[in-house]
Amino acid sequence: MRTGTSPRPQSETRGGAVRLLAEIPIRALSILAMIVLARRLGVEGFGAFAVMVGVAALIAEFADLGLSQILVRSVVSGGRAASDLVAAKVRLTVATLGGGSLGLVLWSAGGGSGALVVALCTVHYVAFGWIEAVGTALRAHGRVWAEAGLLLLARATLMVLIGLTRFGSTPQLAAVAYALAVIPGLLVAARLGAPYLARQGEPVITPILREALPLGLNGFLGRLTVRVEVFVLGALGMATGLGLFAAGLRIVESILTLPAAFAAGSLPALAREAAAGERRTGAAQRTMDLLAWGGLAAAVGLGLRAPEVLAILGASFVDAAPVLRIFAATLAICFLNTGLYYTLIATESARLTPRLTVVRVVIGFGIAVLLIPRFGAPGAAFGYLAAEVVLLWITTRVVTRHVAVSLPRPILRALVGVVPMAVALWFGPRPLIVAIPMAVAIHAVVTAIAFRRELHALKTGR
Repeated sequence: MRTGTSPRPQSETRGGAVRLLAEIPIRALSILAMIVLARRLGVEGFGAFAVMVGVAALIAEFADLGLSQILVRSVVSGGRAASDLVAAKVRLTVATLGGGSLGLVLWSAGGGSGALVVALCTVHYVAFGWIEAVGTALRAHGRVWAEAGLLLLARATLMVLIGLTRFGSTPQLAAVAYALAVIPGLLVAARLGAPYLARQGEPVITPILREALPLGLNGFLGRLTVRVEVFVLGALGMATGLGLFAAGLRIVESILTLPAAFAAGSLPALAREAAAGERRTGAAQRTMDLLAWGGLAAAVGLGLRAPEVLAILGASFVDAAPVLRIFAATLAICFLNTGLYYTLIATESARLTPRLTVVRVVIGFGIAVLLIPRFGAPGAAFGYLAAEVVLLWITTRVVTRHVAVSLPRPILRALVGVVPMAVALWFGPRPLIVAIPMAVAIHAVVTAIAFRRELHALKTGR
């Protein structure tokens, strides 16, 4: 290949833990920025901004089309030069920005509103895709702390602009902050990524795009599937319901980056075991064990304290408590689906993922159309839950054809392990500033006891 350096092996426990540790402060900053935006924009303004950001995220998916997701596997297996993937991504970026600009001009000329906000947010997501791609290359070569620092810089810049300036006072100014925030991250990414992504000879583009396309299609559908209900609520003109649903969704999305970070950090270990032809892979099972444990804890904690969490966004958002409780039940399912998705990537079964996500989109859209007109935002949240449950059932059947993983045991273990934290949250102090640290401390002690072997692996690097 290659890139001039060899990837350093690491356990799925260590790789996932480093990504997870880095993601915690990133998520904390993201949540703070969301609080500022929600308070300044109000329920309806926050919902409208969510629609425009959703459109931008969908457009930006075409600038990657799964290239970042096959990068780890390519580096670990030595199958393709990372520089070839970069060359393909450059072409996709140019095409996406050109096509997106034309589409937004036509949209604006036709009377569509929010084109400027969508354009600026698209720039943000496309640029952040490049930052993530460099981070992925660093992770594949064992530089997990460098990746963590790069992502933290990129996210922290946005949160500082939103939280400490007036950029969050209107959707237009918030979009300007999104566009400006990626500049420091891009500069650092260019410096860190140069040794791994430097061009080596004439790139081979077509086979790479063909390989990445299933994951790219799945990424696009994945972006769409978490916004189906947002778009339906917007199309039906339910401005208040849209804002309440968007608030619950944004909180859940912030939490869902944690399992994605952990699973992404585990991907090199999953890929090595899959490349070795080990069907009974310990990496996959341990990854699912940890995701089940964390997902159930997040679901219980959020569900028990939903009104208090929403009150932080503003008094008008407390009405979203039923929506957030339904989302909380969805969290545990989503944690597991994330782990199964990355296991499919590691086993080179990526071509199956778009089919699974299509099922998820169709189910979500069908339930949304049926329930939203009658039940509003709670109906939208229930549709999200039902679609994720069906996806879990189907994906589990697909994954177990390639890797021997079991879910009932880790789920049961997590149910038992979360009891002390749940009791503390139910009977303990009401202020979140006291309740959250208390719950985290209790669950950390239980986790240390339940996962003694995994923590030893993290310490020793095995």
